[in-house]
Amino acid sequence: MARRVLVTRPEAEAAELAAELALRGVEAVIAPMLSIVPTGARIPDAGRFQAAAVTSGNGADGLAAATSRRALPVFAVGDATAGALRRHGFAPVIAAEGTGTALVDLICREVRPQDGPLLWASGDEVRVDLAAELGVRGHAVERIVVYRAEAVAELPEAASRALADDSADGVLFFSPRSADRFASLVVGAGLARQAAGMTAYCLSAAVAEAARRLPWAAIRIAGRPTRDDLLATLDDTTSSDPD
Repeated sequence: MARRVLVTRPEAEAAELAAELALRGVEAVIAPMLSIVPTGARIPDAGRFQAAAVTSGNGADGLAAATSRRALPVFAVGDATAGALRRHGFAPVIAAEGTGTALVDLICREVRPQDGPLLWASGDEVRVDLAAELGVRGHAVERIVVYRAEAVAELPEAASRALADDSADGVLFFSPRSADRFASLVVGAGLARQAAGMTAYCLSAAVAEAARRLPWAAIRIAGRPTRDDLLATLDDTTSSDPD
């Protein structure tokens, strides 16, 4: 098991994950690659939607800030996002299996286009366009951008130190954008060779592809794109070929 890893999630999510990693005996170095900025969007007429869709924990926070209505069915991309929605008081909340495609399929099984429009609370950049995917299946979808994810300008000092002194065993990546930004900043800081002794733990194959810009000793990919499956890769002692 890796004993010290960099966590590249936005700060609030990274802090929560660090506490979970500590219970596993893994020390986390918080090194956010993206900064979450709420847009201040408001949804005063949420009652006109038959349901909402949310594709991230930040989207859950943004939806909660945008409307006081909690008796709104919400479809979540996965269990972690569903948990965030429930903590905000939304009910009912139904979780898909961790991907945008699974979320689209779930919504199409559970609701009918003729019963009203859907609300999609999202960030400014998305990997799966729910509005387009659901639109071709007859659903009217209104997208509300509730947060922006802004790339950090430089490698966090804690990450620079951990790379420079070879004290980190690996890096956790949850998105292609975070992996790509990390690679760019590490190369810019002249620390790319340090990756040769580290493992990249990636949420999906797309994340791994973005991480491959660095010469990792190994790349491990979660069996499913969920947080629990990604953390399970920390226990994996089998070899992985970064090529």
